[in-house]
Amino acid sequence: MTVAPAVTAPAQPAAPAAPADPRPEIEKTISAYAKAIESMDVGEIRRTYPGLTGQQSQGWDGFFRSVKNLKAQLAVESLSISGGNAEAHVAGTYEYDARGNGNRERTPVKFQASLVREGAVWRLNLVH
Repeated sequence: MTVAPAVTAPAQPAAPAAPADPRPEIEKTISAYAKAIESMDVGEIRRTYPGLTGQQSQGWDGFFRSVKNLKAQLAVESLSISGGNAEAHVAGTYEYDARGNGNRERTPVKFQASLVREGAVWRLNLVH
């Protein structure tokens, strides 16, 4: 009697491990959102924030028509992560020249951003 050799199943590829600290990736996502705002192009904002609502889109359009030379600086103030979801409190400033009078203005901004991890990348899911 001959014994057939044992057959082992092929090893399954390991799922990519989530980084130990997702904060740098989340900050990178918020930075990309700031750059999209600086582009003054609602399409660019939608690429970084696919959940952009019609009302938000109209708000950005109106804002972009009233300013030029826009600079956006955003930073994560606090962060709460639960599995593949995160809530970030974001603060920063928008600096721009007002089209009406040409004055340089600086507006502080604060908002909450909901993010979802897609693989190794964090995506903006909701800005409110």
